[in-house]
Amino acid sequence: MSKIAHIIAIRAASLGDLGFGISHQPDDVGHIFAEGEVWIGPRPKLEVDFDFVQPIPYIVIRDGKNVLVYQRGASGGDARLHAKASIGFGGHVDGSDAVYDADGVIDLRATMQTACIRELEEELGISLLRLSDEQRAGLCNWAAVISSAASDVDKVHVGLVAVIDVQALPGIDPAKFEDVIENARWAAPQALVLGAAAGDITLETWTDLVLRHPF
Repeated sequence: MSKIAHIIAIRAASLGDLGFGISHQPDDVGHIFAEGEVWIGPRPKLEVDFDFVQPIPYIVIRDGKNVLVYQRGASGGDARLHAKASIGFGGHVDGSDAVYDADGVIDLRATMQTACIRELEEELGISLLRLSDEQRAGLCNWAAVISSAASDVDKVHVGLVAVIDVQALPGIDPAKFEDVIENARWAAPQALVLGAAAGDITLETWTDLVLRHPF
């Protein structure tokens, strides 16, 4: 009998209408954590159930004015995103990432922080253990919320964006990245927007939204 991965989700009705696009308003970020009714369920079911949205840490890595961009390889978990260019690192929040408060209630903000650290270590092949607790806690500051209904993928996910300077991440080496991360390179945001307009690259929806707003 095969095992089914369980992930964190939020009942969509508890968040109301998030609209389309990206919001940098602190109240919108706080709304996710304050109002979101957290559930844990089997990933295959949640990927096609529009009654729930899955919170995704969407981590942008910056070096000065450039961002780290890559293509999603065929070994990635969601075939609907393969071959698209992305500046977002991170993924689904695993059931094992859940952090509970003293009353046994899942603390979504702390859970997202745990998932953020795990995803950085897994996808980039680095260890953040050498960082102090304070440094680790300050890595993933959620600066924006992404909501889109442009595709069935977007409809069941909500993105929480964090921007991290590469200097805060020790030992980054593209040779150590996960196989799903292909053709990683530094690029100026405007160059990526122009490349997409010219048809040279295909951006995933969330990356397109982030690139069109200052961060």
